[in-house]
Amino acid sequence: MEAVRYCLDYPGVDVIILRRTMPDLKRTVIDKFKTQVPKWWYEKGSQELGTLNESDHICYWPPNPETGLQSKLWFGAIEKESQMGKFLSTEYAFIGFEELGEFPFLVFDAMVGRNRTPIPNVRCTVGAATNPMGIGWGWIKRLWVDKLPVRGMDPEKYDAADYEYFHSTVDQNPIYSETEQGREYIKLLEASPNRDRIRWGKLDAVSGQYFANWDPARHIVGGPQSHYQKSDFVFNSWRPYWMGWDYGFGHYAVITFWTKALRNPRFEGDKPKVVNITIAELVLQEKTPEEQAMAVLQKIPRTYDEHGTETGYQWNIDQIHLSWERFNKSTKDKYGNIISIADMIGDLFAEHGLPRPSRSNTDRVSGWTKMYSMLEMDEWYVMNDCSEVINSIPLAVRGNGIECSIEDVVKPPGLSLEDDVNDSLRYAVAGSLLGEGEKPREEEMREEMEKIKDPIKRAALMYKDHIKQTREAVRGPRQPQIPAWVNRVRPRE
Repeated sequence: MEAVRYCLDYPGVDVIILRRTMPDLKRTVIDKFKTQVPKWWYEKGSQELGTLNESDHICYWPPNPETGLQSKLWFGAIEKESQMGKFLSTEYAFIGFEELGEFPFLVFDAMVGRNRTPIPNVRCTVGAATNPMGIGWGWIKRLWVDKLPVRGMDPEKYDAADYEYFHSTVDQNPIYSETEQGREYIKLLEASPNRDRIRWGKLDAVSGQYFANWDPARHIVGGPQSHYQKSDFVFNSWRPYWMGWDYGFGHYAVITFWTKALRNPRFEGDKPKVVNITIAELVLQEKTPEEQAMAVLQKIPRTYDEHGTETGYQWNIDQIHLSWERFNKSTKDKYGNIISIADMIGDLFAEHGLPRPSRSNTDRVSGWTKMYSMLEMDEWYVMNDCSEVINSIPLAVRGNGIECSIEDVVKPPGLSLEDDVNDSLRYAVAGSLLGEGEKPREEEMREEMEKIKDPIKRAALMYKDHIKQTREAVRGPRQPQIPAWVNRVRPRE
């Protein structure tokens, strides 16, 4: 109703309400407008006098009798970034987002830039409603809950007071909380696996969270609430160091640095264990391959002799796992030769004593699965100063099994720092830590199924695999066959 109020109180303004898709816009926003706003407020028979144009999805309000100024309420859907252009030529006194979590930050940022009006004495505002879920929840939580600027914003111009929110649940709605029908609806919400988000509006939860086993106290090293401090690990310079590099120019370029360390025994009877640690991160944007490579070189600490002379790298990087598509020959060097971005980076690294990048593993599912397993088995930790890594891991969303495999992580459209960070982590894990025999059985089966086009043959293969697994479960693990002569020579007790 805020959009309607603007149209009635300030003749001549434009306001807009947005949803991600047109079907959702018609089903919710437009339908509610038609049923809840009295038709005689706006319907006067023509665009000049006032009407709802359902083809253009614009409500033209009756003009002010004194000034002739006419307000317009736009109903818009922005499913793709390319669709923003049709809304960016208009100034809006009020912008409303229905389910803001469906939108990437790029759309929000672009539309906020149109939040102005030439009509005097109007305070322009932006309003939004959302559940703590969706592809945009990461940047929403950062702005409104954590009170931090989104990367790329000017920190000095960011004002936390500009981002206020009201936390509410279904209990604040008397239509649902005070009626029998409403109480039945609440029971359904409480029975849902997503009840933390859709019933209680839990702000630190993510719908369909892939790494649900991520625990900051358990997996972060050196944090105020962490179980582990850096002194609980033994770092050796001779252990391997490696990098995961998700290259980007318009998108973020994210490089994560890794090593292995010996974790000291945690309790009596525990044994030391070699684990993997993400020790540093580097986030860049709109940097050339050479600039990114130089930033990496500057990030690696050096060693010095007693005279202060540099003697080498403190981290002996032995593997660099770069985005696989950067090995395609798509650019020219200074001599006009067509080379790949990986070649450009590799040439610069070779001059400075680092290895050339290797092509990252393209098996997304195996990489995510290995990351999950490492967290579950306490084989992966993150240093406390890797803030973007810490923020991004819990925001990875599992596929719904329709548009995206349930074993995969959803790739959000548009610019997403969290997605780029998680890809960098996956490259590092899949490139250096994923063994040949570690591909999940479900993933091997999925790959076999994709090779078969005939649905009958696919069904037969699935049935055979089901029978095999059932027999193995009944039989249990096979015992090793011991030759008879072993018992003859085995000493008697």
